[in-house]
Amino acid sequence: MRLLHKAGKLYGIPFRHATAALHVNTAILAEKGLAVPTTFEEVLEVARAATHTRADGAKVFGLVLDERAPTHITDIARAQSNGDFLTPDFDLRANSPEMIAAVQTVKELFDEGVLPDTFLNFQTEDAITLMQQGRGVMAISPFGRNRNFNNPAESLFAGDIISIPLPASETLSDFDVAPVRTEFWAMFIPQNAANHELAWDFIRHASTRENTIRGALNGNGPVRPSAYDDPRMGDLIAYADAEQRVLAVARPPLPGWRNSARVVDIFKEEMDLLLLGMKTAEAAMESVQERVTPLLPN
Repeated sequence: MRLLHKAGKLYGIPFRHATAALHVNTAILAEKGLAVPTTFEEVLEVARAATHTRADGAKVFGLVLDERAPTHITDIARAQSNGDFLTPDFDLRANSPEMIAAVQTVKELFDEGVLPDTFLNFQTEDAITLMQQGRGVMAISPFGRNRNFNNPAESLFAGDIISIPLPASETLSDFDVAPVRTEFWAMFIPQNAANHELAWDFIRHASTRENTIRGALNGNGPVRPSAYDDPRMGDLIAYADAEQRVLAVARPPLPGWRNSARVVDIFKEEMDLLLLGMKTAEAAMESVQERVTPLLPN
């Protein structure tokens, strides 16, 4: 289809986004006499104060991150100082003061037991389980996870977990909320597809405003800004207004290119060495800078 493949470049039609939020178990905060944080400094304070061991011996962690990938650690860097790991024009900033401070924050939270002790092997499913069980008090995870965390059939705290913008540091006067990551998915027609016209008909149908709204009501972030103006969004999605606020400042954490998966693996390897105490934050991020640089587009 000419609209999707032209002059050697591939074009996609976006159809959903996932944008990071702060999910908060208000029941546990109330039990501990803690308030919902309004600055990133308070996020860290509340996370530390809410970490405890339950009467049944189970550990409760004040903060949960989906994993140790640069996409997720960048949320910390942006909330603290609007830092970036890699900009859209491929300016690598792994060894910048902002990223070093972010990974050091994660290291400290891990050492203090605020992050799960299984964080070195953590996956998204683990974050969902901990929040559903009330063993995670707060989580930085896409807004759409609100449905998982509050699912009455699976969660012990259904209805108690709110999803709000991740607060920015009190030092970031230009931001009301943290400029967290937003990731998006797009539909493409492969050049060797058997039926380009039929594929294009499907993409056009799936991309209509009505179908975008329907997708949003099923947990997919809508890529049409006008979808948030539909009354169904506010009536059926508790976090719609918050998500719309965040989208005004959110930006993708990584540009797309062939070596992106390798870069994520390198970052996680160096993060693990940091978390295990085998490298300092400075040394780990300097190594990421050196190892990733040859993998960037010329």
